[in-house]
Amino acid sequence: MRNFLIVIILVILTSCHKDEPVPVDYGYGTMDLNGESYSLVPYLSKPKRPSDDSLYFLYLKYVLQNGYLRKQIDFSGFKLKLDTQFFKKWNPGETTDMTSVYSTSLSDGDVFGNIYFLNENDTIPDYLKLTEINSKTGEVKGIFQCSYYVDTSLIFDPDSPDTIIITNGYFETIIRE
Repeated sequence: MRNFLIVIILVILTSCHKDEPVPVDYGYGTMDLNGESYSLVPYLSKPKRPSDDSLYFLYLKYVLQNGYLRKQIDFSGFKLKLDTQFFKKWNPGETTDMTSVYSTSLSDGDVFGNIYFLNENDTIPDYLKLTEINSKTGEVKGIFQCSYYVDTSLIFDPDSPDTIIITNGYFETIIRE
């Protein structure tokens, strides 16, 4: 009986030990942000919304080695087709326009930094172009480019730049349902 209790205690102690989560590989992405290169973690999914089930979301996150989220680009409302699709500035009332926002995070990644909206007043085309789609495996590859300006009504990180220009954006991922 004593050995049984020792085994139970050991099982409880080892099950309470928090291991680092094993990262799931859903692809990768890269971009140049204001001239500095970043590696990204992609997430591509089909939204569960009744307005149009043919539209997709792509999130690209820059995460530090310790797992802290620092930057995120959200592309929403695009179709899964081999074509260049251009973004429109986000409008809370619209659910079918393709749009994008950029945001930053502070502290350990769960504190909101700043949000940036598409800059439609410059000469930089804001687009996403899917270059490969494998309908059997769900693999998708693409390129992107965007420019953003900071929402000055919500500045939580005063050290962030006023504008963000993303060039040479690339990603390879799979569709997650």
